[in-house]
Amino acid sequence: SFMEWVTGEYARGRELYLVTASDRLIAESIAAHLGIFNDVMASDGDINLRGANKAEALTARFGKGQFGYAGNSHIDIPVWEAAGEVIVVNPEKGLMDLVGDSADIIFT
Repeated sequence: SFMEWVTGEYARGRELYLVTASDRLIAESIAAHLGIFNDVMASDGDINLRGANKAEALTARFGKGQFGYAGNSHIDIPVWEAAGEVIVVNPEKGLMDLVGDSADIIFT
């Protein structure tokens, strides 16, 4: 499962970030509960961290092609275009037709 993979990556020392369009307070609560994330990037009253906004924020923080991103929606395509690793988790209907062979890891 994806969560088993993520916790395995954490155990191997990979830095993990919870990056979500959800509200920061909710995201921080989830991150605290799981205890595996180095930091949280989330929506707040000023920015909705989804799609192109998320891609811009991740690129500004890590550099283009310098991060992996796990997502499940066509909204994530701009993020994957900026990422160095494309991870697809429980893809919405039709997403794999759009993502195609660019997915590095797929969890269904």
